[in-house]
Amino acid sequence: MMMKHYYKYFISLLTVILLFSCTEKDKFPSPLKGLKIDDVYMDADEKSRTIEVKAVFGGQVSWEATDSATNDKPTWLKDIKLSNGKIEIQVEENVTINNRCAQIVLFTPEQNANNYEENVKVYFKIIQSRNKMFDGLDMSEISIPYSACDTLISLGYELSKAKIEIKGVGEENTSWCKASLSSSQFLKIHTDMYKGIELRQALVRMIPTASTSEVADSLIAHKAILITQHHNEVFDSLTIEDRVVGYDQKTDTVRFEHDLKDISCQIIDDQTTQVARWIKAKLVGKELIFYDISMNKALDSRNATVTLYLLDGSIEKSTVKTTFKVTQEYQSLIISEDKKIETDHTAKSIDLHVKSNAKYQIEMPGDWVKCILKPADEYNDTLTLNFSENITNQKREGDMRLLFSGQEAAKIHILQKTNPKIVINFADQRKEMSFQKSGGEFNLPIKTLTPDFKITKKASWISLSNKTTEGIDQYYYKVSVPYFAGDAFERLDTIVITTFGDTVRFPIKQHKYIYLTEAKHELEEGDSFKLDAKTNLEKSISWSSSNSEILRVSTNGLVKSVNRGTRIRNANDNPAKITVKASIGEYDGVADYFDYCEVTVFIPADKIGIKRGGGNYEKTDNKVTSDCPVTVTNNYSKTITLQSLYVDGVGALDVSDKENETSTIKLKAESSMTFSLPKQMSGVSNPQVTLTFTVNDKEYTKKVNY
Repeated sequence: MMMKHYYKYFISLLTVILLFSCTEKDKFPSPLKGLKIDDVYMDADEKSRTIEVKAVFGGQVSWEATDSATNDKPTWLKDIKLSNGKIEIQVEENVTINNRCAQIVLFTPEQNANNYEENVKVYFKIIQSRNKMFDGLDMSEISIPYSACDTLISLGYELSKAKIEIKGVGEENTSWCKASLSSSQFLKIHTDMYKGIELRQALVRMIPTASTSEVADSLIAHKAILITQHHNEVFDSLTIEDRVVGYDQKTDTVRFEHDLKDISCQIIDDQTTQVARWIKAKLVGKELIFYDISMNKALDSRNATVTLYLLDGSIEKSTVKTTFKVTQEYQSLIISEDKKIETDHTAKSIDLHVKSNAKYQIEMPGDWVKCILKPADEYNDTLTLNFSENITNQKREGDMRLLFSGQEAAKIHILQKTNPKIVINFADQRKEMSFQKSGGEFNLPIKTLTPDFKITKKASWISLSNKTTEGIDQYYYKVSVPYFAGDAFERLDTIVITTFGDTVRFPIKQHKYIYLTEAKHELEEGDSFKLDAKTNLEKSISWSSSNSEILRVSTNGLVKSVNRGTRIRNANDNPAKITVKASIGEYDGVADYFDYCEVTVFIPADKIGIKRGGGNYEKTDNKVTSDCPVTVTNNYSKTITLQSLYVDGVGALDVSDKENETSTIKLKAESSMTFSLPKQMSGVSNPQVTLTFTVNDKEYTKKVNY
């Protein structure tokens, strides 16, 4: 038993020794390690994009894509090519009304995964915007006369990538309508002459040229214009209003714009339904003349129907005709004491008094006011007007007409005003608005049934713009609150909304319970300055820096730049910008109430300007040929000593001081000096200028593109 135990121990020990004696295969960092790729945003008509990345793929990286809408492989994403330092994206043109998005993942394939220290995946998105080709077109319908014509419509901008479809409305035949894009900025509509009775319509639809049947028709970006061609009738241009003649009038004439050739006239008495005997008519050129009108001795008016019809058969069979009424008045009298009634929006009753020598009818301007007639005696009546409440956003008005046998004898104008009440109706029922130092904007909701309300403000620091309407009683104004400068901690304004019967005030407060005396500051590396914070509250102030490795701030606001020994400023480099924040913590509903100062940390090299002077300069394929001199400007606060000035492709420029016989030149603050090239620069690729100078016992180098 003891021997068996030792034997097991010996086998376990031997296994451990063998495992430690084995050496792992060398592994390398993944080519995707540390790689971050921003989302790629592409226009609808953009088909390819190349982005540069800091990665060497070496054929060891693959990609997969998933459409965010379908969770399938996006058919519109044609290809992604991975090369060293570049990612080439190829997509189809987006002809739809929707944005589309693909989630991309870069990864090392499974067969290569064992070659790397870790399996890294990199994700980014490709977002392609919807097709906005037709966003600027607001036309929807065009009306065209029956005659053959060409209509040219200005689109306002070029539509070179659009094509046209034409579909019939109610019938399939659209051969009468043709459409084309003329010069890509005009839509030309051609219509044939129409001889039918009813109007006809066609739908002209513009879609992107790249559209295919693979895309659902409802998703394709488009602009549809309804073309309506009117029917051809001889009386289309005739506008004949019903005629009224006096009780003793003998003639009347209706004048037209064109000759009434081949047209006949018939007059039928409405009461007898026979040819009228009390009036005759004849057509002479462009005039319809009524004559032999006999005096109306009846108590009521009399009416006749006049029919004008084309001589293409009997009047019963004719489809091309028009009718109107002729009414002859009778002598009567009616007098109203009131010519105008005006009341508020509430429901109420008002009495009127009318005198008349005959029976009359009453025609009201609408169902919002009703009338009850109460005879007082043989000649006097009382008319009681019963108004319903006006709950609309429009004043209600019209004429109450008093009629003798349907003819107006008198009228009274009636006006009912709107409800003047005003309500500021925020969803959270707020009664005022508060802003911090930076300001902002919001939409002020105003609910009222009086659309001609007035809105004013007491102060001048806020602004009102962009009035919009929703429904019959909802309005919005955009209120803009600017940046709060100066030494004050708080300021107030009031927006006043008034109607003819109501006034509402909405206060706006802007505050900076803590603020810094400086919003921006420039600080040389290694220097410091004191930043003052002011508050009108008994709260402690805490200080912080957005990058304490470059800029530090003490508990009393002393800001100090860390001396990192920066001596070289390369081309296209910029000084660091750090935010110093002073906070009083939570206050007035704000979790962290603070103000900040943007501090720019510079070195003397940032204050030295180097630029190319005038002369012969030529650049082709990034290769420069030039004899232009170089100008150095000292914007630093102290005199600098130029040690050397070097231009690629030319060599060192002479910076010696001939007058003082020294090998260097001193350049005072706020001064410049120009140096000529010792020889012409010829075909130098992307040349740079390198300046070396000393100041404060330190040497600095500044590089710029020539």
